[in-house]
Amino acid sequence: MNAKLKGFLNGLKKVAPVLVALMVPGGDKIALELQKGIAAAEKMPGATGAEKKAHVIALVGAAVDAENLRLRKKLDKAAVLETADAAIDTVVGVLKVAAKAKAAQ
Repeated sequence: MNAKLKGFLNGLKKVAPVLVALMVPGGDKIALELQKGIAAAEKMPGATGAEKKAHVIALVGAAVDAENLRLRKKLDKAAVLETADAAIDTVVGVLKVAAKAKAAQ
């Protein structure tokens, strides 16, 4: 993989947390956990895409629970998880398109 494509794909993995941070009130509080979860899921050998996604969603849910214990104004867990779910799908979709484009070269 060339350096430009690798840099693009690494940058793309940061999109999901940014979406959560921007789209969900208080989402900035757990955006880093989403990013860490995506990185951890990539290192799950033999796991299916659905298993990886479930792992990330569980980590994000735990981060929301932890933040809600600490904050006065509670995060809307359902909204955070819904946005995280969509953000993960978006990142995976773009990565698949990029992989197809690379394979076609």
